[in-house]
Amino acid sequence: NLHDLAEINSINPLLIGTTKKLAEYYQTDDEQYNKEIRKLKAHLEKVKSKYPFEDMIILDKKGNVLFALEDSSLIQKNVLSKEFKLNTLKKSIRNCLQTKKTTFSDFLKTDTNQKKLNSYITVPLFEDDQIIGAISYGISSKHLDKFIEINENKYSTAESYIIGEDKLLRTSLKNDPEAKVLEKKIETPSSEYF
Repeated sequence: NLHDLAEINSINPLLIGTTKKLAEYYQTDDEQYNKEIRKLKAHLEKVKSKYPFEDMIILDKKGNVLFALEDSSLIQKNVLSKEFKLNTLKKSIRNCLQTKKTTFSDFLKTDTNQKKLNSYITVPLFEDDQIIGAISYGISSKHLDKFIEINENKYSTAESYIIGEDKLLRTSLKNDPEAKVLEKKIETPSSEYF
């Protein structure tokens, strides 16, 4: 399960040590910062090659983005600031840093073309029982589509899908390929119970 994978990786000593050093060198020592980034990037690329994470974002305990594997436009932004626009990610990170517990964000459009949809599992990073930051793992809606597809009978005409509280799709529809995630509203008798 993705939650367990995220939590296991978050106790990795390399990740903890590098995050602590990145927070220390953040906006002060470019040479040391870049040295730590190279180590971290190699580690996170290995994780990404093994698991279905689209992106990984490393934050300090104040919400500053120290590193983002895929979306480098986030680096050196503070996700808790008013200027940060990805509100579901902001809320998830804020909750994680405040509660010191793993959080999950709803899907959001993350790239500039608004075509890539990710949800994020945000896991706190600790050293000696003190929170030093967090890591957010991006999971694409396509990964959820594959999960549903694996668990569905391919000969069945029944459809499995996930919707949010707003009744908008979070996964694709096999019987309606034109339906877009986060755009198509599902209004059925069973969606009323959500």
